[in-house]
Parts: sequence; structure tokens; C-alpha cells
Amino acid sequence: MKRILFGALGALALSTATGSAQTHSAEAVASAILTAFQQRDVATIGAHSSAYNADFFASVISGEQDSASVFNGTEGRAAMAWDGLILPARYRPDGNAVIPFAREVGEGAVSLEVQLDARLIAVVLTLDGPDDTSWGIDDLNFIEVNDYMALSESR
Repeated sequence: MKRILFGALGALALSTATGSAQTHSAEAVASAILTAFQQRDVATIGAHSSAYNADFFASVISGEQDSASVFNGTEGRAAMAWDGLILPARYRPDGNAVIPFAREVGEGAVSLEVQLDARLIAVVLTLDGPDDTSWGIDDLNFIEVNDYMALSESR
């Protein structure tokens, strides 16, 4: 299985870049989001948010909502501990990109390097509509390895 390693420096450069995410691969956007999780940087995560999640991130940034809600759960803790490895994006029939970055172990996570028969933890990115050109985080989610492998390799 092909793995992709994105350096934190490249992901940080993307996090401050302007322009459409179509200029950047789904993997590059996911890496910028995961780098922001490592740094507990809600503003950068919010900058890479889908329109659906924009109000939520705005309320966290303004202090109306507790930032712990972004980082809690197995998925949030896995994102904060991300080791820089991701798998290539695969695409759901709805067009969402799924980019695994860890494996679930009990109520925790391990690197993709660890070969286990375990669910993957992935960043799910979306384009908010047919005219949207900006990948945005929809969720962090679990996906079975076989389900990930069955997804399309292209949009």
C-alpha cells in the first residue's frame, strides 16, 4: 500500500496559502489540517473547514464553544499525535475525499506503520457544492480497511 509523507513545513506553508484547494491535493489539505491538530491551532483548522462546519469553528475561535470538543475522542487524540504519514486520498461516490492517517487500537490510535487488522482513522474532506473549489474538513472518522480500498482512486 503506497504511503505518503508530508513534512510539517510543507503543510504549514499550505495553511497560510491563499487560493483554491484544487491547486492543492486532498492529501496536502489533509496534512495542513493534521499539522494544525498537532499544534492545537483551531484557527487554521477552521480556515480549512467546509461551509457546513464554518459556524462551529467560528464559535470555537470566539470562545462560545469549548475547544476541547475539537480535540476530544479517539479521532481528535489521533490527529494531535499524527506522525506525518497518510495514505493516498480515495473518493466516496458523493465526492468526499477520505485520507487515512492512523489505525484505531482500543480507544487509542497507532501509526499507519503498524501493520494491524484495525480500522483506519481518516480525515474526510468535502467540496461544499459543484462550484466549490476548496477542500474543507467535513470530519475525522473511522473506516474499515476494505471499505477504504473499495473507494475510487480518482474523483
